[in-house]
Amino acid sequence: MCLSMFRHILSSRKRMKTVLKVSHLRKAFKHREILSDVSFSLKEGEIVGFVGRNGAGKSTTMKCVVGLLQPQGGTIEVDVKNIVTQREAALRRIAAQIEDPALFETMSGRDNLRLFAALNHVEKSRIANMEAFSGLQGALKCRVETYSMGMKQRLALAIALLKKPRVLLLDEPMNGLDAQGVQALRAELKALARKEKMAILVSSHQLAEIEKMCDRIVGLKEGRIYDLPLEGKTTSYVIRTNRPIANPEGLTTLESGTYRFDLDGGNLTDRLAAIERTHRVRVVGIEPSRHDLEAVYNEFQEAGYDV
Repeated sequence: MCLSMFRHILSSRKRMKTVLKVSHLRKAFKHREILSDVSFSLKEGEIVGFVGRNGAGKSTTMKCVVGLLQPQGGTIEVDVKNIVTQREAALRRIAAQIEDPALFETMSGRDNLRLFAALNHVEKSRIANMEAFSGLQGALKCRVETYSMGMKQRLALAIALLKKPRVLLLDEPMNGLDAQGVQALRAELKALARKEKMAILVSSHQLAEIEKMCDRIVGLKEGRIYDLPLEGKTTSYVIRTNRPIANPEGLTTLESGTYRFDLDGGNLTDRLAAIERTHRVRVVGIEPSRHDLEAVYNEFQEAGYDV
């Protein structure tokens, strides 16, 4: 990635619109508080990983966001539409696949798609696109009760995407998928986020896949949301230059033309420009030196993070 492209990406992310805003969400069942003060937001075009232990409240959070559960406090806005006071408008802009796929088992996959399409007034061209997206091909004419779990997941995702949601919530979407299916899903979600400017929240215990798929990651612990910073507080970057630097002061040489440096809270764009100016080179590639998500997650469960 060259410096000009990196600047463009940074600028684009700053301009991205917030399409989901959850503020101070509270939810309790009887006398047990599940969510005590949950606040987070999603921007268009980004994929956010949502992690936490079983029972932490990830599914509960998602159900509150889509209106399946009524929280005791807090606000939820989908594309600036309040889920309580502007419920119909908000729900038109959001879709979810939470827990087991909710499908009509005795109907065919195609009939399931067409039924949900009719309920959401979806055009025929979109139905055809989602039939192709499902990848089920001839199996669409078969009853859903004959499907494997992976096939049901594919069909449920296609149904969720029928109405072109601004926000998509996915709870364990990789369940039942083989390795090839997981890789295909990862690529498809990235393409959807980019092409349709869709914000996607993905809950999963498959940390390696979450790390590969997501732009950033949040964790839920003891009823609160925490950022899980893979880059750490002192961020290191690895850069490649168009030619070797004779005297790479302030840089650690990894190999000829490849260097690492610590940002230490400064402005990344300014630092890259200074490197180009000082050493009279062009930065042709840059990658953050990231921590392993599994290590970050384990530390998070042991100690937690300040938001």
